[in-house]
Amino acid sequence: MLTIFSIPKTFAGHIGIIQDNAIGSWARLDPSCDIVLVGDDPGVAEAAARHKVRHEPHIERNEFGTPVIADLFARMDALTRHPLLAFVNADIILLDDFLPAVQAIARATAAASAPARFLAVASRFNCRIDAPLAFEPGWQARLRARARKENRMYPAGGSDLFVYPRGLFAAVPPFAIGRGYWDNWLMREARRRGDLIDLTAVVTAVHHFHGYDTVAGLPPAGAASDRHVYETQEGRRNLALAGGRARLYTVYDSTKIMSKNKGLHSRWHPVHVRRQVKAVLRRQIKSRLVPVK
Repeated sequence: MLTIFSIPKTFAGHIGIIQDNAIGSWARLDPSCDIVLVGDDPGVAEAAARHKVRHEPHIERNEFGTPVIADLFARMDALTRHPLLAFVNADIILLDDFLPAVQAIARATAAASAPARFLAVASRFNCRIDAPLAFEPGWQARLRARARKENRMYPAGGSDLFVYPRGLFAAVPPFAIGRGYWDNWLMREARRRGDLIDLTAVVTAVHHFHGYDTVAGLPPAGAASDRHVYETQEGRRNLALAGGRARLYTVYDSTKIMSKNKGLHSRWHPVHVRRQVKAVLRRQIKSRLVPVK
């Protein structure tokens, strides 16, 4: 039913641990999913073999050596066999609440007369996990309770998982992965072409806390914030490709929200309307205060 794909970084140190944790969680989803690790960074091929998943070494890179999103999405459309795809960042742990939500969307869209056109996203819950997960019985329930209790949710400006029907994104700009704003473009494009669905209430996407010192030329090693990433040349280029700050859509711009009973609420739900007003005001304020460079 579903292909999960990702572009891991080099498997070294803490980054290696958290990526193994994430991929290990995907490999334990039930029913099993097709999983593809993309790229030729050190350790990626070995990780694919270790987790018994597919490896696609080829990916287009820009002049900085950063993988390009456009090539990734086109390649997955061509290489995958399932009708649904999920692009998931390689530091995101998926739990047993993920597939039921995807299956509920599949059932709802199958009943429609027109082809399915949607993007399902979820805000992430940050957790500090420094050691390999043991994946012992009950690990998913314990981790979900911890993530929800700590409630360190990343601001709604981004998402780390994207579920969509194959072929939805026919022409993606040449965004640099990991430099911001491409996720906002995907959400806006999904709104233009169909539905943007918020799964945050039912899917606990667990994100590892980690440093942001993998971007060449910026900040001191061990930087704990990703703020500097957006100020790089690649970050500024991504912002321009996304259309500027006035067009940065987020999960708050969703047209539907999945409730805990797996139902989809429309955008006219009172809570939903308030969220969309907030999203519009947020874009207007940011576009006026911070001009595109």
